[in-house]
Amino acid sequence: MVAQGGAEKRPGTVYIGEAAGGARLIPFEVSDTKKFILEVSATRIVPWDISTETPGTAIDINYGNTDISEIQTAQAENSLYFAHEDHPVSVLTYAGDSFSWRPANIDVDPWEGQDFLYGDYTFYQGVYYKCINAHSDQTPGSGSWEAAGQGPSNLSGDVLPWSSSPIYNLGDYVIKDEQLWRAIKGSNQGKVPGVDTSTTTNEWIYGVRVEDIWILSTVPWGTTPDRGVDDINAIKVYLASLYGEGNYTLRSKYFWNTAKNRRKHPTSGYTLLKLYHIEYDYQTSVTEYTTWWESVRTFPDILTSLFSGIGSYSINDYAYDATTFGVFRSTSNSNTTAPATTSYWEVQSNPLLNGENDYPSVVAFAEQRLYLAGTKTNPQTIMASKIGQYDNFSIGTDDDDAFSFTIASERSSRIKWIVAKDGVMVGTTEGEWLITGTEAGITPTSVRIAKQSAYGSAYRQASYIADTLVFFQKGGRKLREYIYSNDNKAYLANDLTFFADHITQSTIRDIAYQYNPDSILWAVKYDGTLIGLTYNRANQISGWHKHTTAGVFESIASIEGPGDEDQLWVIVNRVVNGSRVRYLEKIAPRLLPTQTELIFSDSAATSTAGARFIVSHIVRTATKTTVTFVGTADFGNGDTIRIDFSGEESIDRTPFTVSNLSGQTFDLVKDGSAYVPGAFTDPEQGTMYKVATVFEGFTHLIGETVAVLGDGAVFPPVVVDSSGQITIASVAHTVVAGLPYVMDLTPESVEIPGNVTLGAKRRISKVSLRLYRTLGGKAGADEGTLQEIRFRSTEVPFGSPPELYTGMIDLPIDDSSGQEQSVVLLHDQPLPFTVLAIIYDITYSR
Repeated sequence: MVAQGGAEKRPGTVYIGEAAGGARLIPFEVSDTKKFILEVSATRIVPWDISTETPGTAIDINYGNTDISEIQTAQAENSLYFAHEDHPVSVLTYAGDSFSWRPANIDVDPWEGQDFLYGDYTFYQGVYYKCINAHSDQTPGSGSWEAAGQGPSNLSGDVLPWSSSPIYNLGDYVIKDEQLWRAIKGSNQGKVPGVDTSTTTNEWIYGVRVEDIWILSTVPWGTTPDRGVDDINAIKVYLASLYGEGNYTLRSKYFWNTAKNRRKHPTSGYTLLKLYHIEYDYQTSVTEYTTWWESVRTFPDILTSLFSGIGSYSINDYAYDATTFGVFRSTSNSNTTAPATTSYWEVQSNPLLNGENDYPSVVAFAEQRLYLAGTKTNPQTIMASKIGQYDNFSIGTDDDDAFSFTIASERSSRIKWIVAKDGVMVGTTEGEWLITGTEAGITPTSVRIAKQSAYGSAYRQASYIADTLVFFQKGGRKLREYIYSNDNKAYLANDLTFFADHITQSTIRDIAYQYNPDSILWAVKYDGTLIGLTYNRANQISGWHKHTTAGVFESIASIEGPGDEDQLWVIVNRVVNGSRVRYLEKIAPRLLPTQTELIFSDSAATSTAGARFIVSHIVRTATKTTVTFVGTADFGNGDTIRIDFSGEESIDRTPFTVSNLSGQTFDLVKDGSAYVPGAFTDPEQGTMYKVATVFEGFTHLIGETVAVLGDGAVFPPVVVDSSGQITIASVAHTVVAGLPYVMDLTPESVEIPGNVTLGAKRRISKVSLRLYRTLGGKAGADEGTLQEIRFRSTEVPFGSPPELYTGMIDLPIDDSSGQEQSVVLLHDQPLPFTVLAIIYDITYSR
């Protein structure tokens, strides 16, 4: 159904390739020139480039077979976030012509000794904490000591420099070239981080420079170390395990020293530097520090010694504990005690990290924040990231800080979707909510939650149809639109299935929205039917339509195409030659190309007999007719060719056999003899091409009966042979063949406004159809009285198919009187059919 009021036959589908079982299609638009359809299954993501319709290198993932349909996604620039309740939030990123897959870092910031307020969250030594006293700078989990830093929160044990001899396992970490790397394949030996990282090997994935280790020394730059040898060695070994071998210094705070290099001034500022040139001696120029040092990280102004438990520390003394990787500050004099519990902090779980099989199930981007919600333990809690930092969930009070809040509803409820609209719209099992803030937006100190409706939402990402938000009500059958009402000062959720409540029976499995050429929301149902809602809110137009195929639809995705029409990709489960297969297919364009290229069969493929050539001369003699063409022939003697647009009626569209081919000339043969027509002048124009009856390229439909369109004309159905070839009844140049399907349109019974005809008998004697670019079709009072709609005109040249027809067609209808009368339109040929209006000649009687 089109928004202008007509109805048209769905285009066919084009075969792209095979798909994995249980897979789902997700669009991923990186840029105007890089667009992908992701085929997501339980174990891999296959990115299909829509410009080439070819698959890229598969990305390994790990989901359950039943998880894929429940994944929610949200995109920011070149990264696509995946959320599922049983799996950690993960991110697919496209950069440098390759894809990477990683878990999202949704931890809060580590504790750093700053002043905390009541309710603030932090992370310390592997545990999340919540501050329960205002203005607390005490160490989480300790008494006399106050932490000034902590080690890597996501690693355990020593991280050693990479070596070629060990066999690394999946998930192992190493240090190489001062970078942290993680193995993404098992049995990984001799694969070099930074080298073996291409999409073809995927042995290592770049991690991050370890920048959360706080280790300082009391030994300032420019002096001889005065700490014990064991202390200094411990610090050096630990730094080397993190950043690589080398000598380290902090401006005015020195880690390790040699007599030769202690006067090489690093740089100003509190920056940890690594000495990587030691061949120079006694250089003192500050401006030359870059030839001596490279930056590792920046620290605050803290002096630290290695804590050994020997002796006592005074208040505000700092010490480094190599066991916990922490730097601590003494809060008392004559301090020799070990860390102990305190009343200043309590252990607090991150609402998003509740353990295995309890992760955020809802993901969205709004107001430059990443929103996550819908865990099992905290089903009504939402966390929003720091503005512009989507992996930073460190809760604070500044306007751009991350924050968390819980929706207080009358009944236990779980968040099902989040969408940016006039703030943030949230759907839960209990109702729909609008989250707003101030003029600055939603901030940690300004969160207003207002309930809009109480229908309850299904676990299905809400979608925009143009500028209107739509969502599925819990139960998965009713589709509702969110329209703001000035009278109610709230959003109203109108039911878009009210006049067609049968259309969503068996509930919805997958949805996609197509912007162009018409605004249509597509949905795949669990029974394998494809349905669509043509929707135009501005003109108050909406209408449902249903589509079937020789098989069942399993997934659909829409993505902006290179032309004026969005592309629709589908996964279809079919039975071919007695075996079950899953095919990735693309619905052909609705904006019709040339008649020869029409695709109105499913899982179709196009095959041509050869190239097209320009005809430069056709010369007739008393004994032969010779053709001269431009190009290199892809045909030979005995092949059949056809010539078009020469202007010579005796030659155009007539099949000829090639004889005496030599270079760019050959002679025409017809019925076994040299062809010599009546006298004519060399037309010096035209195109020519090889034609054939045997075509290949249909191996995916072996054993199936296919509908055939050859050069724009319908051919009798044929069976694809064991080699993937078809043989048609007569010659053609371009053949489109695929599985047939039927368009069936039955309008409602005709009634005159005012109900004056209700209950009256009626008889339809004639129907007039206004058609647009149509061929074929049948019409009748019912399926038993259907008659063909004929289009052939005497003006159509012999050998040419009728052109697509636009205009009025009058059809007599064999109809008996009844109280419910309409007309049935049926189309079962691989051709287009569009009806713009149906006009009845009808008689009523009581």
